[in-house]
Amino acid sequence: MTFNVSMEEIEATVQALTAEGQVYYVTDVDLEGETYPCFQYMPPSLRELFGLALANNATKDFLVYNDERYTVQEGYKKMCALAKGFQEKYNIQKGDKVAIAMRNYPEWLWAFMTIVSVGGVAVPLNAWWTSEELEYALENSEAKIVFCDNSRAKRMQGLIDKLGLKLIGARKIDPDHKIDCHIDDLYDETAGGTPPSVPIGLEDNATLLYTSGSTDYPKGVLSTHRNVLSTIFNWGVMATAIRLIREKKGQELPYDPASMLTTPLFHVTACHSMFLLSFVAGRKVVMIDKWEPEVVLGLIEKERVTNFTGVPTMSMDLMMHPDFDKYDLSSLEDVSAGGAARPIDQVRLINEKFGEAVPTIGYGLTETNAMGALNSRDEYLKRPASIGKPTKPLCDIKILNDSGVEVARGEVGEICVRSTAVFKEYWKNPEATKAAFFPGKWFRTGDLGYMDQDDYVFIVDRIKDIIIRGGENIACTEVEAAIDALGSVHEVCVFAVPDERLGEVVGAAIYLIKGTEISADDLRLQLASHLASFKIPEYIWFHDKPLPRIATGKLDRRGLRDHYKAAVGEK
Repeated sequence: MTFNVSMEEIEATVQALTAEGQVYYVTDVDLEGETYPCFQYMPPSLRELFGLALANNATKDFLVYNDERYTVQEGYKKMCALAKGFQEKYNIQKGDKVAIAMRNYPEWLWAFMTIVSVGGVAVPLNAWWTSEELEYALENSEAKIVFCDNSRAKRMQGLIDKLGLKLIGARKIDPDHKIDCHIDDLYDETAGGTPPSVPIGLEDNATLLYTSGSTDYPKGVLSTHRNVLSTIFNWGVMATAIRLIREKKGQELPYDPASMLTTPLFHVTACHSMFLLSFVAGRKVVMIDKWEPEVVLGLIEKERVTNFTGVPTMSMDLMMHPDFDKYDLSSLEDVSAGGAARPIDQVRLINEKFGEAVPTIGYGLTETNAMGALNSRDEYLKRPASIGKPTKPLCDIKILNDSGVEVARGEVGEICVRSTAVFKEYWKNPEATKAAFFPGKWFRTGDLGYMDQDDYVFIVDRIKDIIIRGGENIACTEVEAAIDALGSVHEVCVFAVPDERLGEVVGAAIYLIKGTEISADDLRLQLASHLASFKIPEYIWFHDKPLPRIATGKLDRRGLRDHYKAAVGEK
């Protein structure tokens, strides 16, 4: 059944749903001297959000992982049982940091729910990180307890005594790996369905996620319960609006809502927009722990998945799979992407190949807790280069110049976001926090773009020296520092190289110290113990003279990027 609805209809319905007297009533609140729109009846913490999900959707399917299936009620009871045993053993105090380092497993969800429900701060760590990268984040975050799977436990063995860690194992753990206990031993079923009782409020800290910006090391993005809940409720009111429009038009959903969780839970898209939103909305989550296109196609058919979200590479992998046409994908209503730019041609291709499923793109950052802009349906086909309009009612976007002054429509400036979903601060980094905002608490995204007369936003470039490889942010300076540390490099400049499948990959121009030699393969091999595999340069070009510089004396990153972009494009 074709679902004809415009963004204008959705916006009008959202406006009605947020009026005074409605469940999603939006009013102004004063926070640290600034006034923001906020949901009046938002629960005071994520723990109460989980209780709201239980009250509304207890018997609905929540999670499918391989042969495991959990309802909302079963997931809630898992959280209560784990929270009781966890708190009795570790006596977590409000604000204590507890890390999660594992693949997408059900235990990731139970651990997250438990941590925030006992007043702790969840610290999701990138599961691809090396021991060295994990050490930095654990030391920086001050997390002493880590929920981990076998691979991450192995990488952290040398850190246990060094950092005073207590590892809580999940799934099958190698008997040679030292852990403090196994998660299965912490479940205390006497908790029943009773959650922890520690007081938690909207301004208490909830999450600390690490993001690669333009600095040498990832920055810790600290967010409160209000920040995270604002995103959940903002997406929630939009989902409610779509459902009401559908009902009014007599276009009932042929299947219960079901979402495919394909991206890592240590990113805000998967954690907030997929996991948390699905739990409270009663939307089934079909989870995988690694990307396998044919497996995903089979699960979409089997579980009648209605919403697919992944980085643009994933959408293309599905469409290009030789058995794509053998699967019944008619349950899909939208094919969404986030985390990286989607090629314009892919928008048209999705519209052609996925039948009635509409293409959608979302724009958000770790610092905005995944909330920012949205482009979907016919509007996306009309403006395939746009990331969409600000996600009302909470989010506002302006294009500002270097002085923080709004520019004219159509003029390029920095894309800046303002809402109660925007993070609290960069952990232990007040200078970076201050630099991240213009007056009025406008968060500087580091993306250059413009806004047209209809409020649609277009990205044209980046200010920050980052590479976005298949949805993973990579700081050029971090890779440069790792290459510099090898000892044979005189100069190195790292930059993005376009890639048809992943969007961008890492490229490096290197000028070696006179009299030294190293091959590209040897360099990659040496980097493997310092950098996650996705950060290691795919392209390496050795120069026999110093690298070019701009007038200020800095390396000409943009010039090298453009030069090798053309060179790669010619191959």
